[in-house]
Amino acid sequence: PRALFDFLSSCNDAFSSLGAKVPVLYAIDNEGGEVFRTVGLTTRIPSASFVASKFSPAEAKAFYESSGRQLSLMGLHLNLAPIAEAETPLNVDFLGTRSYSQSVDTVVSFSGAAIEGFRSGGILSAMKHFPGSGKSDPHEGISVLDAPKKEFDSVYVEPFRQLISVAPDAVLVSHCIVPSIEPDVPFCLSKKGVTD
Repeated sequence: PRALFDFLSSCNDAFSSLGAKVPVLYAIDNEGGEVFRTVGLTTRIPSASFVASKFSPAEAKAFYESSGRQLSLMGLHLNLAPIAEAETPLNVDFLGTRSYSQSVDTVVSFSGAAIEGFRSGGILSAMKHFPGSGKSDPHEGISVLDAPKKEFDSVYVEPFRQLISVAPDAVLVSHCIVPSIEPDVPFCLSKKGVTD
């Protein structure tokens, strides 16, 4: 932990010496379970599905607050978490245990607890992957979220819509293609999707 803190401090000094007008924001992808980047540095975070099956939302908030405090003490600012997607037959192969539940209500409760917990621990959050994920890993090829419009709104977009009231610090936008919005453009590059 001290080595990471010292490294980030030296980066801050370097950016400052270059005349940076704003401080640098250090982000990490540390959701828990399979996506845990601070092995050996912080307390292990279990997967989202484990958290939702074993903790209450209040317990999860306290757990994420402790995790956020550890990240903050090392000089990090933003965690690219939580995943605010409900598990569906379309995304389960990609997300696995990274989703809190098949239930939109459960996803909203635990994602909200994560956002609030990280915030209390001194870490900003980016809920993801808006508006959702498809079957395949978008890091390895084209992923398509081909859901009918009604399902797209009620299952995929709805958790994000509800979580806006928790005031997440950022929203990480998916790069899957959503044919019902724009058929040949990754969502993150789609004006219809992101702006409209």
